[in-house]
Amino acid sequence: MTNPAGRALFDRNQLVWWNTVSTKLLGLVISCEVAVSGKGPLLGQFYPSDIVWFKLALSFPTFTPMASSQLPNYLLANRKRLALSQDDVAFLLGTQSGAKICRYERFVRVPSLETALAYEAIFKRSVSELFGGLYRKTEGAVAERAKTLIERTNRRKPNQQTTRRREALTDLAIAQLP
Repeated sequence: MTNPAGRALFDRNQLVWWNTVSTKLLGLVISCEVAVSGKGPLLGQFYPSDIVWFKLALSFPTFTPMASSQLPNYLLANRKRLALSQDDVAFLLGTQSGAKICRYERFVRVPSLETALAYEAIFKRSVSELFGGLYRKTEGAVAERAKTLIERTNRRKPNQQTTRRREALTDLAIAQLP
């Protein structure tokens, strides 16, 4: 074990306890790393003087939607993250009122490609991130169609072009797998 300056702090054989703990608090990820030497009276009990290494780190996680339970879109979460009102977003999108924004956020309406790209520019998140559930659904449909095309391609005479085609389709078909 070395400290940030690169000097040895202790002999690993004397190490009693070493742990890294991470927790989320108000959206922050707090990590604490502690190493304790063998001077403590009982295992699990130690004094502050026994600590030979301590590191505390705070990080702000990026927005990543959960893959297991994807919502159709994450427009509301991203709007709240930036503390924008529906009227603010409507203005940035070039529409008259926040009513359309409300329909997008409640999954009642799917925005046009131009609107989706505008959302990407506003929230600085890719369209596939913003519309995670819709993307996963579309990705699955493309994978199924790619499997059908693979079966059709397998019936053709093998040459360099069909081999390249089969590889591209296989990549599309397995991209959907978890």
